[in-house]
Amino acid sequence: MFRIVAWLLRGLGVFYALQLVFLLYWEFVPMKQLELQGVRYEIYRGYGFPLGLFPLVGVFSLTEEPVRLVIKNKDGRKEVKDYEHPQDLRKEYPSVWPSSDR
Repeated sequence: MFRIVAWLLRGLGVFYALQLVFLLYWEFVPMKQLELQGVRYEIYRGYGFPLGLFPLVGVFSLTEEPVRLVIKNKDGRKEVKDYEHPQDLRKEYPSVWPSSDR
C-alpha cells in the first residue's frame, strides 16, 4: 500500500513540475515580438504567475486571458501596459496584434 501511495505522490510531483515549466514558458517567452520604426513591441500571455503555482490555475489559455504589452523605445525606455482583455490591446495597437493574414 505504501508503494502505491509513494508512486502516486511522485506522479503528482512530476505533473506539478511540468505545470511549472509550462507556466514559466507561458509567462516569460513573448507571444509576439515586433519592431516598428525602431520601437520594439512584445506581447506576453497573461500575468498571473503567482496563481499558476496552484495546480491547473492559470495554465490553460483562454481567449479572454489578460495580456501584457512591453514597449521598448529607441532611447532605452521601457513601458509596460497590462490589459484585462486582448481586444483592448488590439483596439489600441492594431498593427502590433498578431493576425492570421500576415
